Amino acid sequence: NITDSYWSGDYFSDVDIPLKAIPKAGYEFVEWTGDIQSSDPEIVIQAGQNIEAIFAKSSDTTTVIINEFMYNASETHNSEDWVEFYNASSLPIDLTDWVFKDNDDAHSFLFQEPTVLAPGEFAVLTRDSSLFKEVYTHDVRILGEIDFGLSGNSDQLRLFNVLGELMDSVQYFDYDPWPLHADGKGYSVSLIQHDVDNSLAENWHSSNELGGTPGLENGDLRGTSAEYQTVLPTDFKLEVNYPNPFNPNTTIQFSIPKSSTVRLRVFNNLGQVVQVLADGRFLPGVYTRNFDATHLASGVYFYRLEIPEVLTQTRKMLLVK
Repeated sequence: NITDSYWSGDYFSDVDIPLKAIPKAGYEFVEWTGDIQSSDPEIVIQAGQNIEAIFAKSSDTTTVIINEFMYNASETHNSEDWVEFYNASSLPIDLTDWVFKDNDDAHSFLFQEPTVLAPGEFAVLTRDSSLFKEVYTHDVRILGEIDFGLSGNSDQLRLFNVLGELMDSVQYFDYDPWPLHADGKGYSVSLIQHDVDNSLAENWHSSNELGGTPGLENGDLRGTSAEYQTVLPTDFKLEVNYPNPFNPNTTIQFSIPKSSTVRLRVFNNLGQVVQVLADGRFLPGVYTRNFDATHLASGVYFYRLEIPEVLTQTRKMLLVK
């Protein structure tokens, strides 16, 4: 069973591989696309086949989501680690005997006291409630203290109900496309909206406020984050990088007027991929990506934006050291 969000390994090429798509709470399986097209959640694939499982929001109204979290807090704004939960449903939800874990099953927190989240209510688990209260002076509901910390590199946040069913999970990393300002710089990782898929990196951004907003509304970060513009673009577009020539960093910007699958890669003059700057599904907006060529040699490089059935555009840039 694959329990993590990301996994790779070897299979014998002459052995069929059974797959089963299991949606988390609040979602339902729609279909497989790619080399196999099927609405059956259980299929068999063979070596070399590429497929994708498509999920969609379900009518399930009992939804508690991981809405914001802090890992690797800054020394000057040290609240220690914390995780915020949000009741996105229209009904109260009893969290008693629910369990929160990171990627290690031995790291577990049991909600023992009678714990009910009202509709639209925020609440947090903290690593150290004393440090947390020193940083955040506003009223925040603290559900308890976890006796384990979140990794500063990569970790998985998981919430299970009383039956042991996975209700929500988020696998984060400390590199792009995950928000870089949340890694030791004092900002939290905040979900841009409650109704987006929080398993996708592009739906998370650094908080607007230093320290984040535990216990409070995140706000629609698509309209306030530096990575977005308040007026959505009308065209798909790949901008000229700036500066160009550059040494060793340059900024690449692209625009998408509607939700799209986006791939942005950098190639050397031999056509080899040297860095992937974006690869996934993005909401409408204007995005910027930093290309760091510290460990690359001087020369001409190319960056290509690929949006299936819409746009493929390549531009050239010059690294001068």
